[in-house]
Amino acid sequence: MNLDIEAIHFLRKKLAVETEVYVGVLTSGSPKTYDAYKEVTGVIKGLAISDAILSDLENAIRTYEDE
Repeated sequence: MNLDIEAIHFLRKKLAVETEVYVGVLTSGSPKTYDAYKEVTGVIKGLAISDAILSDLENAIRTYEDE
């Protein structure tokens, strides 16, 4: 595995940890207002989008390496 892929895996693991934290906040009922709820769900959505982008990058790198 090359350094680029290792870096992507590192970042994706960090994103997964952060996602777990925010999902925990959400499921614990901590957001007491709708605005707080929207903020937490927005962060979760942003983390998911970031993970998808990194996944796409990983796939592109693997495709490039296979050529």
